[in-house]
This record gives sequence, structure tokens and C-alpha cells, in this order.
Amino acid sequence: MPIISLRVSDKQKKDMENMKWINWSEIIRSTIEDLIPSLKHQDLAKAVIISDLLRQKKGNEPSMDALSILRTWRN
Repeated sequence: MPIISLRVSDKQKKDMENMKWINWSEIIRSTIEDLIPSLKHQDLAKAVIISDLLRQKKGNEPSMDALSILRTWRN
């Protein structure tokens, strides 16, 4: 498994050290895992909006408007 590092404030580090029973690595891994799908959807939504804007500038009609796609991904 690859290793990553991150920086926290001195206060955060002290607070973490005072809660040694918590597996901070697992919390961070789990949080990253939960965020990745949401962030991928955001990237897709941005791409759809940009694509629609480019089509509108060229005079082409988008196949589906960006707002409806965003609503689909949010649900």
C-alpha cells in the first residue's frame, strides 16, 4: 500500500495524540474513499457545463442541458 503524508496544525497533532485509541489512518483512508466518487461526479458535471457552453457558442444545440445532468448526478 502506498504511503502519503499530510500536514496538520500543532493543535490538531496534540489533539490527535491525546486520543491514541483512534485509528487516524483508517479515518483518513475512509474519508478519502468516500469523497472520491463525489469529486469524480463534480468533474463530470463541470465537463458537461463546459461542453454545453462551447456548443452554444458554435450554435449547436446540446443533447441534454447541463442543469438536468447536474441534478441527476446530485441525486
